[in-house]
Amino acid sequence: MKGTILLLAFVTTMFLGMVQASGTIISVSSQLCNIVTDVKLVVGVFTLVMFIVGGVLYAAAHFLPAAGQIRGNLQGWAMGMIVGGIVGLIIIIIAPYVVTTIAGFGSGISLGSC
Repeated sequence: MKGTILLLAFVTTMFLGMVQASGTIISVSSQLCNIVTDVKLVVGVFTLVMFIVGGVLYAAAHFLPAAGQIRGNLQGWAMGMIVGGIVGLIIIIIAPYVVTTIAGFGSGISLGSC
């Protein structure tokens, strides 16, 4: 339910952003460039946070005694966060190409460089 509401809010915001105050429609390519920029910003922040938290957890795990499972669990969580950060970097790198490819399928929209 929460995901549906967020998706609805995103789509509504996207379409409302296409209409300027004068009533003219902004080009689709500039809207798609704005989406790419927003994705890069949001994912970039999450990626940075995941790297920092993963590094702190991994370092903290080395202060724990080797006996027990807490150290291993904490190292596993830390590596998961670091891998998540790497995936975020990959998303940042390929986002413009994915959006350009999807936009160009039926409409022939050229994004240029976003």
